[in-house]
Amino acid sequence: MEAKPKLKRIENELLTVPNPTIELRLNELMLRLYEDLNDYKNAFKYSTKYYELKDSIFGIEKREELIRINLRGKYAEQKLQDSLINAEQIKLEKIHAAKEKEINDQKAHTSRLLMIGLIIALGLILGIIILVYRNYRKKTENHLAPKMLM
Repeated sequence: MEAKPKLKRIENELLTVPNPTIELRLNELMLRLYEDLNDYKNAFKYSTKYYELKDSIFGIEKREELIRINLRGKYAEQKLQDSLINAEQIKLEKIHAAKEKEINDQKAHTSRLLMIGLIIALGLILGIIILVYRNYRKKTENHLAPKMLM
């Protein structure tokens, strides 16, 4: 009989500071106490409270577990998305580098073609100058040759 007042005191204290786990244990102890005392009306009352609270705690635990699972899933999804974004950035950087290399190669090729064109143009100009000079020299020689014969 000493247990009953102590359990009632704990029950009253739980009203001011609710703690579902302690309340569950208290209802279980009260259920057992009233069963031992053959007070089935109160045993049923605490049995009902006990199972309602147990289901409530179980539901809370399941909800918390679902939230944890959901958060883990979102974290994994975010991590995957971040790695995909990172992979996409790396791919874009490689494409950018390849395009830069292609542009630089094209510029180098254009510069080589321009240089070759300039060399050919200078060669042609030099050839024309040589031909003009030879023609001029022949004309002057032909002009001077008859005067020397006289």
